[in-house]
Amino acid sequence: MDKNRTELILEEPLKDKRADTDKERELEKVVFAKIEGGVSDLIIWPYDGYLYGVSNGQGKIFRIVPIDN
Repeated sequence: MDKNRTELILEEPLKDKRADTDKERELEKVVFAKIEGGVSDLIIWPYDGYLYGVSNGQGKIFRIVPIDN
C-alpha cells in the first residue's frame, strides 16, 4: 500500500490490480493480510485510517495494521 494506505502499489503483472490469470493468482508476495473463513468486505475506516476486513466464516471484523519495522 502507499504511505497513506489509500492505494495498492503493485508491480507487473498485477499493476492492473487484477489477478485474472493462474500465474497471477500464485503471486504470494502481494498478500498483505490473511483472514480465515473468506472475506466479504474491506473498508478503510475514516476515523482511524486502518483497513478492516469482515470474515464470513468467523463472523468477525479484523483490523489490518502495518507492521512496525
